[in-house]
Amino acid sequence: MKLFFSACIFLLLTACGSNQDVNSYSEYVKIVSNTDSTINELSATSDSMELNRRLNVRFQSFSENKDLISNVPIERIQEKAALWENCKVSFDSCNYVPEGYSFSTKRNFLNLKYQYNGFGSNDLSYKHGVIDLSNAQRLMHSAMYTDPLPVLKMYNTRYVKVYEDYLLQFQGELSQADQDEFDIIRNHLDDRAPFKLSDLDHFELIFDSKKKHFTEIRFHFNGQGGVYKAVLTEGYISFALKELDEFLLKEFKKQLRKG
Repeated sequence: MKLFFSACIFLLLTACGSNQDVNSYSEYVKIVSNTDSTINELSATSDSMELNRRLNVRFQSFSENKDLISNVPIERIQEKAALWENCKVSFDSCNYVPEGYSFSTKRNFLNLKYQYNGFGSNDLSYKHGVIDLSNAQRLMHSAMYTDPLPVLKMYNTRYVKVYEDYLLQFQGELSQADQDEFDIIRNHLDDRAPFKLSDLDHFELIFDSKKKHFTEIRFHFNGQGGVYKAVLTEGYISFALKELDEFLLKEFKKQLRKG
């Protein structure tokens, strides 16, 4: 049985998007990379040197490579290239985490997607975040909701329901492959640790170009590694902003309208 989820949950193997805006903020960020594009960094390119510095530091806060010295994107690429070469020579002394950035912009908000994995591992992990390009601040749950706990409960409930609904299609006598898939998901639901408040910070804002305003929040989660990654994949749970309206702070609503 082919694994398939409803529109609430998607396997995301590609970048979260490309620059599509025609406003000035779409020119505030670019991706820079080495010659063969195996190593990249986000680089702020606004007219303000101070804003660029703050944005670059914000982008780099997602990185798992905490030992890099420079905050200058091109110099960081050079540092990472040197670490990469060292890892190829001596795996035991490797202290580089392969990583990559992608992004999309809508108005003054940047949806950032950061992916990383252990050197030599095929198990990818992801971080997501939304950054206000006008001030280099990351949008956090503490500044978005009057009370984040009900939102967190809704997130956990919907996540479980997506998987529970999917399991309903496993009926009758199952093949070994289907039984294995069912067992993996069932055990995951029975044993999983619920999402925490900090997981509410891993989201993206969705902009409806026809309605010309933000309409949706997608909370992103990581999948499982090893033999489970084909079943328990990376994905997201979506909420229309109107579903969360009673919990949204007035100041955050103003930010969305102003953007």
